[in-house]
Amino acid sequence: MIIKIEELKKLGWYTAFDKESIEIKEITDDSRKVFNKTGFIAFDGISFKGKDFVFTALDKKASAVFVDEKYQREIKKDNRFKKSSPVFFAKNFRESTLKLIKYFFNEPAENINLIGITGTNGKTTIGQAIYNVLNLLSENTSYIGTLGYYFPDEKVESNLTTPGLIDLYRALSKAKEKTVKYTALEVSSHGLSQKRTEKLKWSVCIFTNLTKDHLDYHKTMTKYFESKKLLFKELLKNSKTAKGAVICVKDEYGQKLFEWLKSKKPLFPIVSLGKNANASITAVKSSWDGYSGLLIYNNTSYELKTCQYGVFNLYNMASVFLALTLLGFDSRLILKKIELLPAVPGRMDIIHAKNGRKIIVDYAHTPDALMNVLLTIKELTPRKIITIFGCGGNRDKKKRPIMGKIAADFSDHVIITNDNPRDENPENIVNDIIKGISNKEYEIIYDRRKAIETGIKKLRKNECLLIAGKGHEDYQIIGKNKISFDDKLIAEEILKNIVLV
Repeated sequence: MIIKIEELKKLGWYTAFDKESIEIKEITDDSRKVFNKTGFIAFDGISFKGKDFVFTALDKKASAVFVDEKYQREIKKDNRFKKSSPVFFAKNFRESTLKLIKYFFNEPAENINLIGITGTNGKTTIGQAIYNVLNLLSENTSYIGTLGYYFPDEKVESNLTTPGLIDLYRALSKAKEKTVKYTALEVSSHGLSQKRTEKLKWSVCIFTNLTKDHLDYHKTMTKYFESKKLLFKELLKNSKTAKGAVICVKDEYGQKLFEWLKSKKPLFPIVSLGKNANASITAVKSSWDGYSGLLIYNNTSYELKTCQYGVFNLYNMASVFLALTLLGFDSRLILKKIELLPAVPGRMDIIHAKNGRKIIVDYAHTPDALMNVLLTIKELTPRKIITIFGCGGNRDKKKRPIMGKIAADFSDHVIITNDNPRDENPENIVNDIIKGISNKEYEIIYDRRKAIETGIKKLRKNECLLIAGKGHEDYQIIGKNKISFDDKLIAEEILKNIVLV
């Protein structure tokens, strides 16, 4: 792309560089990915400053480097700086960067109906379900979230729930190329607080719940909640064209969000989901074939069926139904398609073994998620529940004893193992977990594979093993090493090589 300097000035950038235009073939915020004719955006990170990579990018033949004005004096004092250097500054760096990225990717989200899903738990299940239902309804749809980027005929891996600003717009650009009409986008609290989704025009936004997680980053539940609220502040800015909001009010934060949004008197409908709400679920039935219930909405009863497990997943599917109803789809068709949906990888993902044994792999890595999964397993009445789990290193330590207590209270036996210990001593993580366990049998097996093998060998007829914490992840992070490790594949491999009585 050839960009005139005058055009960059309109976007808020200024420079001493004296050429009329520049050519940018690619844009990045990672100096390691800079090559000839790359535009480098010098974002600050949590532990580094973008300005420190300006000259690295120039040495690698970047065609332009975009920097916050506050670093201008320091950069210009550096003896490596020349007037002929294609370095651009902006007074409002964030705003000018967003304008630049939108310009480079040609306003990719302009004609896409964006469906944003936020909350501690349930984002992936809802996002994937919306993607799959709309595809079953023959709508060109994409999904951006924890499981990667899904396009009509392509899947791209990702390691973030909500991509960074450049990657997000690159994904939306690909969606535009493929004439996508709807995109389901998981919106994390990190993504919101870091303004990655700022100024996107949302059609429908969904709030699932808010429970203890990411407090190493947000510090307090109030700040965590305020970050989630940002999504609905953005929805309000698009009040005239937005189709609505679905807010689960089963917890105090959902209720607060609903009351706050309602007080703003938006032009779009707000649907509350829960007890004594606009929409509610009754007559729940559970079995190993899935869950069903009656969804009461607008004085009409809808039979909601899913092959997924747990009351929480009925609420997830209800959120999908309500969001798609707000978008104008036929309620009967939505229900039929929801019934056809497969389980989401790593979410209550069940391996049926000999003599009624069940092995469940689930991503549950928060107290609320772990409790929901264990309560669901109890509803399915296995003779005994064995739980294998750990907690991530270098992350929220406060939740560890809480999760230890939940695992012990709702299981017959607990095996504590490594999750992703990262740089933290695994013994310290385990010691934090066992502070919440009292008067309960547990064992510690740091090697996750051995822990899974031990759990499977302990299983008897009609008993259940829960392997929690990693779900769809196909790796473990131990120290600086990221090793291949998939809980479900490991469990299936072990089952093939042992004899179950």
